[in-house]
Amino acid sequence: MIDEYLQKWLIKANNDLKVAKNEIKLPLEDMVTDAICFHSQ
Repeated sequence: MIDEYLQKWLIKANNDLKVAKNEIKLPLEDMVTDAICFHSQ
């Protein structure tokens, strides 16, 4: 059960990183910097 719980957290963390990486590639005027910070914390 703990392994499944940890696996879900790792998937969530990986998805957050993907969002931040995709967002930071946008032109500056299109970036949502607070979202980048939130997903990178």
